[in-house]
Amino acid sequence: MRALAFALALWCSGLFTACSDDATTGGTTQTVGGCMCEVGYKCVSGDDGFTCVATDDASGDALSSDTSDDATTNDTSTDVAPDVATTDLSTTGLTCTQVGACVEEACIASPSPCGLTCASGASADTLAKIDALSQCVANKCQNGLCKGKITTQCMNECTGSQCGTLLMNCFEDNLPGGNTCNSALTCFEACDKAGPKGHFTCMSKCYTGLSAIAKSQLKGYTDCAAKTAGGIDAFTQCQKEYSVCATGGATGTGSCAAIDKCIANCPASGTTCTGDCIALGSVQAQGQLSDMNACFAGTTDQSKCLGKLEICATPSGTGKCMGVQTCTDACKKTFASGDDKGSCTITCLHDASKTSADAFIAFFGCVIPNCPACMQGDAACNACLQTKCKKELDGCTAN
Repeated sequence: MRALAFALALWCSGLFTACSDDATTGGTTQTVGGCMCEVGYKCVSGDDGFTCVATDDASGDALSSDTSDDATTNDTSTDVAPDVATTDLSTTGLTCTQVGACVEEACIASPSPCGLTCASGASADTLAKIDALSQCVANKCQNGLCKGKITTQCMNECTGSQCGTLLMNCFEDNLPGGNTCNSALTCFEACDKAGPKGHFTCMSKCYTGLSAIAKSQLKGYTDCAAKTAGGIDAFTQCQKEYSVCATGGATGTGSCAAIDKCIANCPASGTTCTGDCIALGSVQAQGQLSDMNACFAGTTDQSKCLGKLEICATPSGTGKCMGVQTCTDACKKTFASGDDKGSCTITCLHDASKTSADAFIAFFGCVIPNCPACMQGDAACNACLQTKCKKELDGCTAN
């Protein structure tokens, strides 16, 4: 499955420009909207870059402790120093989604740096969320997975896999909807296809429309991805969490092989279809599929995962070892795209006897790491088989 490619306008806009640090005015904690200052200070652009300076409220009631709006402007009987307005932005102000949407719109209209004033007027809660998200993106992506190869694609994929939960926290409105977790995955895909304009708001709506349970399921998925090594395959390594999100916890009685065959017939952008297919399987079958997919996603040596592939296939037919490959080749021709997503091998293994399936797995367990020429259809294949996998070849021929 394709990674959740969250378009992080907050990075692309150049908002993570360092601020100058001034001890007399609070210093800085992280960069957003020019810079992000400690509570009680605001970011001001000058000849030497961005600096944090005290707001009118800094020596009065600290924004972080002011839990309600002031009754009147300049209520000096309450504040040590007067406020300049009745609204205190620790409880009101722009949301994280609004800041993101502002940045996105500004940066589509003009090149970086852009959107440098979008965080002004943001609530303290928003600033805290953006701070956490920006630090994650800077540490894990800009200076991590994408260091030396910073592109929009790399940053988007990294943000989705390594900082996805923090992005969900940015979207959070604490008003649960009624949609399923799987609907969010489909919705995210639709936002990607719609283009960059309004993308951040679009994705926010995908999340805020979820039920409380669905939000929890989606965050379970993104939490898992954040623990992986990252990259586009991060989510593929979280198959169990994906299954919970895609199915909403629904189960059926189908086998792992049946689920896999169903998925193979889903359209290219078939998030909903994939979830429906997984839901057809039993708890055991869903677990077998998750284990197999996670194994293949986590290694470049596919021979290490053939045992899990056989478990998913549950061989129970009468087919022979050499017939499995013949069956697989014929099966692939039934797919117009030519991509069976690996399901043909599982289908054909299922139709083989257990003994023949074991021989097939042993044979390819030798071929994959030792005779790459065979995997590429190279003429050197036969010679390699005779010298490096003869025992396994003879075993397959005999069964």
